[in-house]
Amino acid sequence: MVHFDPELLLCLHSCRGCVFFIYEVLQRAAGTILATALFFLNGGFTFAYYLDRLKENPGHFSWIIHGGATPETLANPNITLWNVVTCIIIPQRSTMAGWAILFFALWLLYRGITQRQAQNFWISGILGGLLCLVHVPSCLVFLVIAVTWALVYIFLPRKSRVPGVYFLIPISLTLLGLVPQGLFLAHSLGERVSYSRFVLNGINDKDIWIWYW
Repeated sequence: MVHFDPELLLCLHSCRGCVFFIYEVLQRAAGTILATALFFLNGGFTFAYYLDRLKENPGHFSWIIHGGATPETLANPNITLWNVVTCIIIPQRSTMAGWAILFFALWLLYRGITQRQAQNFWISGILGGLLCLVHVPSCLVFLVIAVTWALVYIFLPRKSRVPGVYFLIPISLTLLGLVPQGLFLAHSLGERVSYSRFVLNGINDKDIWIWYW
């Protein structure tokens, strides 16, 4: 009997979508491999903390692999170790589902810009608006990237330019799906609870912020 795991399908689709999107932007196999490795095998230099004093405590580093938990934030040494695979894709299934749509929407939008394909603006905008029903952070990411690309391609000279009004399609459709949900959540949580807020350097405890980040 064959068991089908939808989570595995979402994981494969997210990874494949990421690779296709990166290749669409870079148009180089070597650059795509490097960018994909840097994206999925990220984490900065925080891993050096686990390599310290391995002779005295050999299990210090193996805890990452066999400890059954992700070392996301260690309050005592004030370090944060985030990895896309172990901290986001595996434990956060909504993120995995959101990325499965996000990378495809970004791929469509980028091809719409570079290939002057108007239908891609509509399709990517519809997907962006529907993203808020799957994963709100992915919806916000799509909106931020769409606005950034709009500013870049409108104000910077390009050989192949698209009319600026095209960018209003995905941005408007995404806001059409995002704003009502935000207002609904804000109303359901109560007036005293802020639905979204910006905290600069919120997870840093005691280090200078530029050194921490």
